[in-house]
This record gives sequence, structure tokens and C-alpha cells, in this order.
Amino acid sequence: MQQSFLPIGSFVSNTAKAQTSLRDHRLVKKLGDKALHPHIWQLNHHSFPKATFIGLWLACCPLPIQMMLAVWACVRFQAHLPTALALVWLNNPLTIAPLFYGCYRVGLWALGQPAASLEFEVSWQWFYQQLGGAVPPLLLGSVIVGTVLGFAGFAASRAWSRWQIGRRWQQRLNARACRP
Repeated sequence: MQQSFLPIGSFVSNTAKAQTSLRDHRLVKKLGDKALHPHIWQLNHHSFPKATFIGLWLACCPLPIQMMLAVWACVRFQAHLPTALALVWLNNPLTIAPLFYGCYRVGLWALGQPAASLEFEVSWQWFYQQLGGAVPPLLLGSVIVGTVLGFAGFAASRAWSRWQIGRRWQQRLNARACRP
């Protein structure tokens, strides 16, 4: 049996159940057999860094369809789908406020704008007025933070997978040297 380059590979590679449930999803059916292609389900040193970038970048995007975009991007770029979906879930109900506040602050910095003073009022007019001023810094900050996190994750996961491959080769060489 071929061993995955990741220690958690045996856990992640058992995806038959996930493939079947994904195959039956109405939005994934539009992608056809591409969503079930082995390249997006095999964890290797090519698909893992791509999936890390996709998942981290989409986790920073303030969109309600992050998971569907992750499926599309993994199919398009042959990235490991379970990894990308897991990383998209870094943006969850517990982390969404600090993540988007950080993205908003980065967006304010990039635009050179000061933080708006907040005088709270309970009305829809106030809400939409505040929302209109917050959207451009939030979107720009999300793109910047997502790109930085995505490239950092890509580089770290690529370096880690290369290190794992080198370590496996060294183990093989040592095993061959020990044989009589």
C-alpha cells in the first residue's frame, strides 16, 4: 500500500463517502464528472499546496458561497478538495468577526482612510449608511489578507511536503544501506 506524504493521509484519503455525498449535491452535478476526478481527491505534493492557497484565500473572502467556489477552484486547478474545504471553514461563526475586522483594518490602511467613528443608532438607514462606508475597505482588505495568507500557506505547505519527500527518500536510502 502506498503511503501518503502526510501523516494524516490515511485519514484524509478515505474519501469514498465524501465523494458519494458530493456527487449527489445539486450544485456539484453541474460540474459533471470533473468533481469526482481522482486528481482533486488524491493528497500529493502538487495538490496540497494549491488547496492550501485556495482554502486560505477563500476563507478571507466575505462571500456566502465560499465552499462552492472552493469546489470550482479545486476542479479548475486540480487541488485537493478536502483540504481546501477544511481551510475554508477557518472562517466560521467564532472567527468571522475578528477575521473580517482585521481585513477591514487592513483595507482602511491600504486606502489611507481613518477609521470611522461609530455613533450607534437603531435604524435601517443608519445600518445601510455604515455598511456602504465599510464595504470598500472590507473587500480590499479581504483580497490583501487572503492573498498574503494564501501565498504564505502555499509556501509553507510546499516546503513541508518537500521536506516530507526528502525525509522519505532518506529513510529509503538508510533502509537499503542496512540490508546485507
